[in-house]
Order: sequence, then structure tokens, then C-alpha cells
Amino acid sequence: MSADGGSAELKNSDAASAQPLYDMLARIRKPVAMRDIVALCLRHVLMGDPFADAPGAAAAPPDARYLQDVHVLQMEIAGVKCAVYKPTQVDELPLPVMFYMHGGGFVTGSSDDTDYTTRRLCLDCNMVVVSINYPLAPEVVFPGALEACLTIANEACDYFADELKVDATRVYLCGDSAGGNLAAVMAQKLAETGKPAEALILLAPWLDMQVEKYDSYNKLAPEGIVYDAAFIGYARGAYIRYEDWCNPLASPIHAPPDLLPPTLVLVGTDDPLSDQCRAFADARQNPKQNAKPPVELVEYAGMPHCFYAFPGLFAEEEDCYRRIADFVRRHKTGT
Repeated sequence: MSADGGSAELKNSDAASAQPLYDMLARIRKPVAMRDIVALCLRHVLMGDPFADAPGAAAAPPDARYLQDVHVLQMEIAGVKCAVYKPTQVDELPLPVMFYMHGGGFVTGSSDDTDYTTRRLCLDCNMVVVSINYPLAPEVVFPGALEACLTIANEACDYFADELKVDATRVYLCGDSAGGNLAAVMAQKLAETGKPAEALILLAPWLDMQVEKYDSYNKLAPEGIVYDAAFIGYARGAYIRYEDWCNPLASPIHAPPDLLPPTLVLVGTDDPLSDQCRAFADARQNPKQNAKPPVELVEYAGMPHCFYAFPGLFAEEEDCYRRIADFVRRHKTGT
């Protein structure tokens, strides 16, 4: 059956007897496929405003300077809508550019959801940030989101350098959760083309599709706060086939170490993904594997997934962005 709700032709003649059922479903509901229905429900809840009728329930607004001192452009790059963040006051031109991929399990999310994070990265790190609204699953499956992000990065650097005032030789990659996955696999592909990123920043990244291998997932995901095992099971099935789970472009925990730039990973200990973040860092600190460059791992005790995304809610949020800015500054200067 087609994703848009229409009945599809059954190519297997042995299954043709099921066609009347497909036709009936197409008449009584749209979309037909259960995976598309779940995607619509998720997006309605996760991308809406659940606190709209509950004054005081939402986190405090960000510091005014992140609103006043950052200019946001809505641009279409390679046919994809992107939010481009630029500091209003700059001491150096052209600026480095950071490509940011939002989270949402590959099935939901947008640049609007990460507006606070990308504003902070723009101002704190003094760079242009391109927040990519990559295509979502199940409409576009692996490796479609990766291919779209790479095309956007290449076009932005090659054709928009003058307009964005960016230095295409100084590229940084960042993402949270599923977006961290995409940032890590983009790093691999850019390195293969001879245009490696300067550095990679991963916020609670999903690094291994085999989530059940990790104690933190098995302990925390069944009743997760921000997401749970049911969501991960749906998201993974919507995004990728089982035979691709161990592909380094789907599970960057398997990436060749020499294809990754200096990397900073930040995660809370109460995040189901914490164990795989630790495993990712540990594997690249093992001298027997000649694992260079190293991965810096910062773990925040008691913090859940996405603790960094809510202004003023957790004290650890400030430390998180301070560490990112320090990390970027070190790799800007080569120190």
C-alpha cells in the first residue's frame, strides 16, 4: 500500500486476494499504513505545544541576548528548508560554519524544536549555524536523511559562502539524539571526500541501532522520561532495516576511528543512551586500536535525555554549553 493512503497494486499474483482489503482501508482511512498513522500521531504531539493551556508549566525563556544578538534566516538549500543562525555582531569574517541536525528518532522533530540550542551554539561559539530540516522516516528511510544532509552541506559551502559569509574550510558538525547519529555519519563521509570536519559535538547521541545490548537502555527505556522503548522500537523500524543495523553509516559506534574528527560527547547518566555513549568513547581511547583522535566524554549525574534543551531548567545546562564553547575554541586555534 502507498504511504499517501492510496491502494497499491499487488505485484505478487498469489497475494491478489488481499487487494479488496487494501481498497477498503484506502476508502475508510488515510493514510492506510499503520506506520504512517503512528508517525502522524507522534508529530502532532511532539511538534505541537503541549503546555499551551498550562501557564507556568513550560521552562523559562532563554536569556534575551540569545534572541537579540542572533539573526535567523529561513533558507532553502538543496531543496530543503534550513534555519540559518548568524551572530549580529562579529569580530571575524568569514565565520566557521556548523551544521546542526535535530533529534526526534528520525521520525519527528524540526529546527524549531532546537531553536534554543542552535541560538546558543551560534552566539557562544561565534559561528554560523545551519539547522537542517532533513527528511523524516517513514516517508524517507535510511540513508535518505544522511544523503540530504550531505547535499545541503556541500551546496551551502560551495555556493552560499558569499551569502552566508562562511569559511567552507572550517566546518563543524553537531546534533542531538538521532541528529547526533547523523552528525557522526556525516563526519565519516566528509572525511572520505577529503574535506574532514574540524570537530564533532554530540549531545546524547544515538550511536548504535542495537540498543538492547546496553544495560542503561534495558534499565531506563521501558519507562523513559523523554522517550521510551516503545518509541525507539517504532522509530528504528520506520527508519532502517534490520540488515543495516551494524552499518557504520547507521550505527557510528562502528565507524573507523580515523574517519572521525576530535569529538565531544555530552550525556546524562539517566539517559538510556548513556552506556552506548560510554562504549563509543572507551573504544576510541583504547591504545591497542590506535584510536585517534580521542573522544571527550562528559557525563552529567542524574540528568535525563535532552536536559540541555530547556533554558534555566537544570544547572547542568550552563556547564554543557560552556564545555562546547571551550571545545570549539580549542579546535579553532589548534590548541
